[in-house]
Amino acid sequence: MNISNALLGPDQSLMLLLLAALAGLAVFVLFYGVVMPQRGKPKRLGNMRPEKQLAGIQTRLDKAQIEISAEEYLKRSLTLGIPMGIGLFLLIGSILLVPVGVFAGFLFTWSRLEQERDRKLVRYSKQLASVCDTIRTAYGVNPSLKKSIEAAAEYSASPIKEDFQQILIASSQERFVEGLQAVADFRRSIVFDTVATALIRASEATGEVGDMLQRLAESTRQNTAAFEDAMTSQINARSNINWGCFGPWMIFTAFKVMTTIMTLSQGVNVFNGMSTFFGTLVGNLIALTASMVTMSVYLQANRTAQRGLVVKRISNSDSQQALRVGQQPLSTQQSILHGQSQPAVI
Repeated sequence: MNISNALLGPDQSLMLLLLAALAGLAVFVLFYGVVMPQRGKPKRLGNMRPEKQLAGIQTRLDKAQIEISAEEYLKRSLTLGIPMGIGLFLLIGSILLVPVGVFAGFLFTWSRLEQERDRKLVRYSKQLASVCDTIRTAYGVNPSLKKSIEAAAEYSASPIKEDFQQILIASSQERFVEGLQAVADFRRSIVFDTVATALIRASEATGEVGDMLQRLAESTRQNTAAFEDAMTSQINARSNINWGCFGPWMIFTAFKVMTTIMTLSQGVNVFNGMSTFFGTLVGNLIALTASMVTMSVYLQANRTAQRGLVVKRISNSDSQQALRVGQQPLSTQQSILHGQSQPAVI
């Protein structure tokens, strides 16, 4: 592929460089709008622009429950995006695909981090189901809720182990409810919320605690299965979106690789017009338009897929208030997943 033949004229070279700069600026504006906090919300570190931008990225990461720093996210994204942009330019011949490839690196990194977060949430929920079985068994041996929590803190694996150790310390300080609420706010797990609410009710009950813990273990297993199904649906939806949006690009890239290999092996560029087209002004504009349409569809499809999982956490204080006024709290995962009408992104 002879890209240089398409960039012979100085006027055309200047125009392509200008278009590349404009494309880079457009990608920066789009990325700035994605990672910065929404208007009306408090912003951190507003005195210095670099720190302000990193704080905006960190706010998004924290809100999405992605446990890495903004610096690490930028490093991973650029490590993927820069080679991708350069590769698209060398392979296809459009200089405008360099900033597009960099931006795609940020999107792919975010999607991969979301999948890692979802898998961690599923593993945590499964550990919660095992802990509830431990609490039920320990209570059957020694009918003491505190001893049962001690057993959970001793025999469970990390990170559940650290969570129940924190709850145990709070319980020894007569702050059992506050300890559960602190862990619930940190984990932001709807499965843990139901477990915490049930433990609070068990601590306040005067009898039939064993039966309550038995029902808690059974409902937690059901909640975990429902949550795992929901997370699996989200992971599958992201995979389908990736293939649907970027599959045509992969096919086109494979075709360009084949034509380049044929050209190098035969010594004659039998696809001369196709090889040099995307190095021209019109070819660059077509490549830029196609890439921007792909990115827009990708972002919109992800937003639509995220609306398929409706989640709203119920804090322990709200649950206790509901009990005091005689309302029935949400006790199953199914009611939490399907009982709300306002979409929320995990």
